[in-house]
Amino acid sequence: MQRSRDAAVAVCLLLCGCASSPVAEPTSPFVAGAPSLCQVMQDTPLGEGSVARVSATYQTDKSHYSHLIDMGCHKGFDVENREPLTEPSVKEFFDTGDRICADAGAFYVCPISAAIDADIRVVRSSDGLLGAELLKVHGFQYEPRKR
Repeated sequence: MQRSRDAAVAVCLLLCGCASSPVAEPTSPFVAGAPSLCQVMQDTPLGEGSVARVSATYQTDKSHYSHLIDMGCHKGFDVENREPLTEPSVKEFFDTGDRICADAGAFYVCPISAAIDADIRVVRSSDGLLGAELLKVHGFQYEPRKR
């Protein structure tokens, strides 16, 4: 009996020790090498037609809004991509968001967000404000969908 108790304690200590060991943070390729949207907006005047590579947060509900925003300075742009999408990386980015919503059964309103590293072009939106068109997506990671 003592032997089995000692074995159980040893296994518990081993498992607890492993669980409390520091785990390396995964590298995030979607932010590597791309300055934040805040940094780009601070360093470069982004007028209509400007092109820049940025890292930011993409937020959408798949129905009423889609924004590219940097919470560090609370600045950003509405995303103004128009169909048909021809750049494969941009298509993959939007298709992944669509799959997340479809898997959740949210076909009309589906609030999701993603960290994104992308080339953007500043464009004039239909309401006359400046927006961002995604030209190429270098990397992205969608956040788990909140219910």
